[in-house]
Amino acid sequence: MKKEGKRQGSDKKARSDKKARTDKKARTDKKVTGKKRAGKKSTKKKDSSTKKTRRTDTKKAADKQYDVEVASRDTILEFLVESGAPADMAQLLGHFGYQAETDEAEGLRRRLVAMCRDAQLIRNRSGAYLPVSASDLVAGYVAANAGGFGFIICDDGKSDVYLNASQMRLVLHGDKVVACITGTDQKGRREGRITDVVERAHSELVGRLAIEPGVTFVRPENKRLTRDFLVDADSIGEAKHGDMVVLEIVEQPSHRHPPVGRIIEVMGQHLQAGMEIDVALHNHSIPHLWPEAVEKQVAKFKSAPGKKDKADRRD
Repeated sequence: MKKEGKRQGSDKKARSDKKARTDKKARTDKKVTGKKRAGKKSTKKKDSSTKKTRRTDTKKAADKQYDVEVASRDTILEFLVESGAPADMAQLLGHFGYQAETDEAEGLRRRLVAMCRDAQLIRNRSGAYLPVSASDLVAGYVAANAGGFGFIICDDGKSDVYLNASQMRLVLHGDKVVACITGTDQKGRREGRITDVVERAHSELVGRLAIEPGVTFVRPENKRLTRDFLVDADSIGEAKHGDMVVLEIVEQPSHRHPPVGRIIEVMGQHLQAGMEIDVALHNHSIPHLWPEAVEKQVAKFKSAPGKKDKADRRD
């Protein structure tokens, strides 16, 4: 009986020790888990704070629009006219009391760019600015060269004005333009920059259709039209690669975008008999389509003269 009592007491003590160890481990695990959760919560809070800071910085950057007082256009023009000589950016900054790489300097740079765009100023090869006067403006028609450059044939009969390839991207052969004289080129010829396209010379053209992977365009037969014209995909119809087509221009050329057109007539393959005549008619704008009334009147004529037509005839 004593042995059995001792054994029961020993088992009870073992169970008590085991329970104590289990409770202690549970408390320890709970404490560790609590720390982990606290760490995660703190990290999450920190991440939220970081995101908020980033959003604030982004908003500040977006709100920075260089809203500073910059010399007006009239003030800039007045200074350049009074100085009587071109002035570069450094000279302008010094005159108006602006420091380089500041909001004021950036605002002045943008204003100068806008004034050049609006033909109020010219920026010469040395990077200096000078005002445009009425005597610096010329008007005339563009004569394009197959080499990519061109000239303005002036209305006043003065010497032609050279247009570089960059300026020719704005126009087509025959367009009427107004340009300002920016100086002289390496050959001593007057050089200009187009300020306005007054009248477009072409609404249609003839060219050869090219269908290539990812792009479809028409290459004009007129060698003075040096730019390819992108084609509206919906207007291709049954036209095939190499066909001669008549293209209606829907978007005129610009610095950033090539000209765009849509096919209004498929003339046939370029080696087809008589094709060169049809191309010449279109290229030189020779009338070849007649009103219906004219067609009816012509239909009354015979293909060969009759006996009545030969009466009183002397050969």
